[in-house]
Amino acid sequence: MTTRNYKSWQLKAAEYTLRDDRNELAVHGQIGFEGGTLCWASFDWDQPRTFKLEIARMVDAIEVISHDGEAEARLIDPQHAEVHIAKPGRYFIRTDHVNDLPLLIFADPPEEDVPTENDPGIHYFGPGKHDAGRIMLDSGQTLYLARGAVVYGSVQIKPKAHDVTIRGRGILHAAKIPFRGTKESGGAFVGVHRCRNLRIEDVTLADSFAGNLYGKEIDGGVIRNVKVLSERLYSTDGLMIINSRDVLIEDCFIRTKDDCVTLKGLCDRDKPDTWTPLRDVTVRGCLLWSTNNDVLNVGAENRASVIERITFEDCTIISASNTCGDIAGCLAVQCLDDTVIRDITFQRIVVHHLRGHLFNCYFADFFYTIPGLRRPEGGVMERITFRDIEVLDGLSRRCFLRGLDEQHVIRDVRIQNIVFNGQRVLSPEALRLETAHAEFTIT
Repeated sequence: MTTRNYKSWQLKAAEYTLRDDRNELAVHGQIGFEGGTLCWASFDWDQPRTFKLEIARMVDAIEVISHDGEAEARLIDPQHAEVHIAKPGRYFIRTDHVNDLPLLIFADPPEEDVPTENDPGIHYFGPGKHDAGRIMLDSGQTLYLARGAVVYGSVQIKPKAHDVTIRGRGILHAAKIPFRGTKESGGAFVGVHRCRNLRIEDVTLADSFAGNLYGKEIDGGVIRNVKVLSERLYSTDGLMIINSRDVLIEDCFIRTKDDCVTLKGLCDRDKPDTWTPLRDVTVRGCLLWSTNNDVLNVGAENRASVIERITFEDCTIISASNTCGDIAGCLAVQCLDDTVIRDITFQRIVVHHLRGHLFNCYFADFFYTIPGLRRPEGGVMERITFRDIEVLDGLSRRCFLRGLDEQHVIRDVRIQNIVFNGQRVLSPEALRLETAHAEFTIT
């Protein structure tokens, strides 16, 4: 495999040292991120633990951002702190009220049913470094990355496979694969096509060369406690779910330089009669951070027979960018290809820092250089809900509901209990809402 011309990570980060009365945790450092080296550590949580944190610079403040975890940090002096973690969760240790030089701590819940390398149907990687190349998985197989394993390569699940599992507390790392991939690596870090009963749990996906998970035509999937750490150039979406049904994404941490979670329709453009549905997808309990494009998104490619019953809920967003201007949003529904998009819900979401638009729903004839597909019957977005969303800090940018014409309308949008910088928003003017061919209510 081709080695990159720079080192994207180091086993021990220089920025932080983290230890408790048991041992010192390995703090990994991954360079190339906006805001400096991304540092992170993980461990198996079994009881409340207090860590001594040494910081290789002087700071004046420290805090913890999480979604549903329980932790607190206390600064002892400008270079030392205590961090107490009371339960499993994903924690961002933030210093001086800025997101630069972040430290992430992943307290994993106790691991159950740990396999051995002699179990049937297992691809087992123990602690240490492994040059695995492209790992192929078939029906009934499990890829297991033990804690301490760093596996360089990519994963491809064979088409039409079923009952496939990827799990473990190790790291799947793409540092040796150039951006966009190679013939050997394939076009996705973890590629899935037509898989029934997929399970991905606990693993860390680091430094992807393309989309981290490209999951097309999944029927029944659970993606839980996965950590995505990727910020190469662009088009490195975190979790991309395409023309799939019955998928649950929960308790993940995702930092990318593109969409954190994006749901798409990518069926054959020239054969609309063969398009399959995208429906019944739930994303919940995640801690998210995007430095480019959207955070939670439906679209922009929508080549599906219908897109429906999509729920994003109970998530915390550390930061959302403004790098793509008026075609992106923290929460977005984008329609490039005519279809029916309905029953999309964003609810109980906290945004710590917003640099772009809070939400953006629209039809488009082009997305960058990608042309849209206009069909005689047109398209519609309906029953879109934004409920119980709080922005703690950020710029007062616009929100958008933009249909194209009478054949491409947005209707029955419910905007409920939006709080921006401590103030509840009750009017289009306060929300800075721009509309065209759209029907909505604000309460």
